[in-house]
Amino acid sequence: MTAAESRAVWRRNGWPDGAIDVTLYALEEYGSRLAELTEWTLAQRPSVREIIGRPPRTYDEWVVENADLFR
Repeated sequence: MTAAESRAVWRRNGWPDGAIDVTLYALEEYGSRLAELTEWTLAQRPSVREIIGRPPRTYDEWVVENADLFR
């Protein structure tokens, strides 16, 4: 989607203009610096693994574990 298409969808969903502006800015910034920001994120301490005491689950793992809650 383009930024204009996203803006239109979010407006229809009731987002305030300020929230749309910030979200579009963040998406553009993160998109242009993805490798740098991914490296920065992975270097943060404590890591998710250290905080929760196990490796984080993937979305697919979470879905398998929780699918019955949505049936």
